[in-house]
This record gives sequence, C-alpha cells and structure tokens, in this order.
Amino acid sequence: MSLRTSVIVSLALAAAACGGGESNASAPGNPNQTPQPPPPVTPQTQRDIVYAQGATTGDPVDLRLDVVQSGEPCGDLRPFAILVHGGGYTGGTKDSSTWQSAADALAARNLIAIPISYRLTGTDPVPGDKFQPLVDLLIQQADFTPPTPEQALLVNTIASAAEDTLAAVQWVQDNATELCADPGRYAVWGSSAGAYNTHAYVYSLDDINIAIPRPDVAVGYWGAEIVFDTMSPGDPPMLIVHGTTDTTVDYQGALDLEADLQANSIAYSFYTVEGAGHGWGSVNPAGTDIDGRSIYERTLDFIEDHLRGRAARYEVRSVAQTSASSRVIEAIPVHRSRPVSYPLAGQHTGIEIELPAAEIGSRQSGISTLIPIQASDALYLSYRVTFPEDFDFSTRGVLPGLGGDLSQPLHSAFDRSGWSATLSWDRGGALRPRMPRHGVRLKPAAAR
Repeated sequence: MSLRTSVIVSLALAAAACGGGESNASAPGNPNQTPQPPPPVTPQTQRDIVYAQGATTGDPVDLRLDVVQSGEPCGDLRPFAILVHGGGYTGGTKDSSTWQSAADALAARNLIAIPISYRLTGTDPVPGDKFQPLVDLLIQQADFTPPTPEQALLVNTIASAAEDTLAAVQWVQDNATELCADPGRYAVWGSSAGAYNTHAYVYSLDDINIAIPRPDVAVGYWGAEIVFDTMSPGDPPMLIVHGTTDTTVDYQGALDLEADLQANSIAYSFYTVEGAGHGWGSVNPAGTDIDGRSIYERTLDFIEDHLRGRAARYEVRSVAQTSASSRVIEAIPVHRSRPVSYPLAGQHTGIEIELPAAEIGSRQSGISTLIPIQASDALYLSYRVTFPEDFDFSTRGVLPGLGGDLSQPLHSAFDRSGWSATLSWDRGGALRPRMPRHGVRLKPAAAR
C-alpha cells in the first residue's frame, strides 16, 4: 500500500521595507495641480452576512451568505456566481468543504463567489405571496391535490429556496459598488437539491410572471428538473454532470433535462460519469479527467467563459468513474479533524486527522488541509501516520519524507515513532527542512 499524505500550512508574514540614505520626502506640490485619485480599494472576503430574513410558521430566520473575493484591487467590475448547496432540502450547508473550495476556485479567477444558505424543511418555511404561483404549479405538476402536510412542507420549501436565491442576487446587486460586482453578470451553480433549485430559479420563474435578473449561465451537478415545460428558446446555457448509477436522483432525470434543453435550442454541455453514484465523492469531478482536463476545471471554464463573454465549449461527453485508488481528498471534514496536544504533538498544539482507508483508496491517494495558526517567532511542522490494530498491510508502501523509527508497528496513538522530519520557518521567512531520509518503507505486519 502506498499512501501519500500532505499537510499544508499557510503562513503570512508582513515585511516592512525601510529606506536608507537620502530622504525621499517630496517638496510641497503645486496648489493648482490636479490631485491624484486614491488607489483602488481591495474588496475583502466576508463571511456569514445576513442577506435577508426568511418567513416561517414561527419567527423569521436569518439567511446568510459569504462573499469570497480574489484579494485583488477593484478594477473592472467582477461577475459573480451564486453557489447553492444540496441536502435534499432538509440539510446541507454553504460551509461545506466542497462549496468553500468551489468559491476559492472561482475567486482565483477574479470572480466573486457567493455561497448561500436558504430555508430548509426544518424551519417550516412560508414562501411570500409573490412565489405562490410557484407553489401552485408544483402542486399541480406533482398531482398533490390536495397535498398532505408532508407534501405541502416540501413544496413550500422548494418555493422558499427559489425565493431566497432571488433575495441573495438582489442583495449582491444592492451592494454591487462596495463588492466591486457587476450587477448584470452572474451564474447560478447548484448540486443535488441545489441543482433542482438552480433549474427552478433560472428556467421557471419567468414563466409564472416572477421577474428575476437574467443569469448568464447555470450549472447543475447530479440534479434534474423540478418544474416541467418552462424552458424557452434564448434561456441561459447550462452544464450538467451526472452519474449513471445515481440512486438518489436517477440518471434518467439528467437525460430528460438534456432533451428539454435540446427541444428549446438552449446551448449546453453534458458530462456523464459511467458507474458513478450521487454526490461529490462518487462522481469526483475534480479527479475525473477528459482529455487531460477535469470536469471540475471544465465547469469553471464554462462559467467564466459565459460571464466574460468568451466563446464557450459545448459538448456531450461520457467518461468512466475515477476509481477510489486515484482519488485525492482536497479537504478534511470538520468531524474528522481535531486539535491535539502533548504527548501526540510534543509540547505544541497540532491537528489530528482521521480518514478511513476506504474513503481514500489503496494507492496514490492524498489529503490536504489548511491549518490556522497564530503569529509566532517560529513555526515547526511535522506529521505522522498511525494505523489501527486491524489495518491490513496487504502490500508494501512508502510514506514520503517520513523520519523516525518504524521498526515497531504504529498501533498506539501515543507511540512517538513515525513522526516526519521537522520543517521550520523563522520570522524572516526562511524555510529550513530537516529531512534525514526521503522515506521510510512500511512492511506487512507479518514480515516484521
């Protein structure tokens, strides 16, 4: 077994430059000289901003969003993308690692990413009068006549989610100057229930006289149509990603969506992942390549091309599911990581990550995580890998950069062997690796 483990630590150091020699102070300027404009502001990332309050059968609930920026000064106004999480309208969060990673990827392209929360069934939402036509249409098309309490709750939640999406778009537009946002250029990207919501918002509301600012592009990951016969020629292009063995949202729903796009001459791309089920882990868009470029990267290209008015790629492709053995986990779920202290990390605070082998595969798998740290004079980093008592060392493997004595099994959480060589940073920014050897080979337990 070969296991590649990586830990990423981000350390920001601010350096001040001091001039020497002659003074650079300038003489008083000409009082008639036109003053120079101030430097452009740099919009900052903001978290958990309340963009609206959503009505429920009880007290209104705060609806929150993030504004993820590139960190670049404001020049040309930036398009934005609304990101809508999944969860079956019962759960999910904008704070999931997948959507935070997507937001960062969009911001890296100098787009503004807006992950949003919206009302779920647990809040018992009440859509506004403006969205009652959507409620009526959903009840009619689903033949919920009359709806049971459970059906009414689901329909109200679907309509409320679309209403909340519109409220988020309007909040961005109302704050466009402060955000450096172009109020007229935006995308909507959702997964699972978020993809259902994306379809309802982008393609259905204008048909029932609910006016929305027209999006430039839509993306639906493992979703389907939730309102039928509402697409029209000239509607925004769409990108679809779906697995053929999805038992949560049947693959046929994606085929029906494609047929509707074709019938209305709406441009689209459709990526089928053969053998994949439902969700980010099974479909694995970041690890599934087509001609050397992942579906995830093609999604980002699709969004950016439409938002910047460039020629976009429209294609229908099918690709086999990427096996778990080559999957890379790009972020660590919160419930799988925890801070640790002595004796696991000597006298210092560290982070412990627990990942079942089944989730990362048997070969060439990797993990990464961003560890927040406090300012200090020096930073020391090392890592270790431990294995449970029942871990199956079926093949030999290498842990790159691992130092220490691995002559004994790493079964004990308090076993100090197996720490990597230490990397250290000092305040001046110097990196001093101490790598006594490139790797330590693991042997099957029976061979020890």
